[in-house]
Amino acid sequence: MSKYEQLVHGDAADYTEITARLRLRKYGSWLIGDKKKQDKIAKDRSRQLLAIVQLAKKISVEKGVSVDEAYIMINSADSGENANITADYIEEVVQIVEAAQTQTDSDAQILTMFLQSRGEGLFDGEWKRLVDWSEEDTDVLDGVNREKIVQFINDEQSGGSEVKDEEDEEDQPKASEGNEKKSSATGSKSKSTASESSSSETIGMDATQGSPLVV
Repeated sequence: MSKYEQLVHGDAADYTEITARLRLRKYGSWLIGDKKKQDKIAKDRSRQLLAIVQLAKKISVEKGVSVDEAYIMINSADSGENANITADYIEEVVQIVEAAQTQTDSDAQILTMFLQSRGEGLFDGEWKRLVDWSEEDTDVLDGVNREKIVQFINDEQSGGSEVKDEEDEEDQPKASEGNEKKSSATGSKSKSTASESSSSETIGMDATQGSPLVV
């Protein structure tokens, strides 16, 4: 927990209740720390995939098979298929298998991250931050509460873009009013100006409705 958190987010807080004794603090978007940790998880999975691809290329060259076939051999190594080929690379295959991270592993890390940074538990009538929440604690979550937390995470992720969209919608009428004033002031060029104004407004709306910036 940052000692300066209150300077950024204030003292007032809003929460989503997961159970009667577990809640998550809402910030309205992902924090920079959330994104950094998510990026680290993604990089770890990318490194694992790269190791598999590199080994598949090596097998492809040395055994005269396609990269796709070599990739299938690696993934089916634990089933005993193509054992005569993968046996030559057993150490490398074992290293990849032991380091492999499943989607379930990645999801558990994200859930743990949010419970550590936003979770609060009710102990003896007092709400306390769950900074020491671990993946072992995440492992005991049931399906219902897991889905509640996943929904919370998704809502927070989309929260920042929704605020941006609302601000853009508020700004659009002002731009429209300005264009109307310009159109009426041109006199004989009113039809031409109105047409240009209409095109300008359409371009402006398209530009402001693009993908939100992700920090």
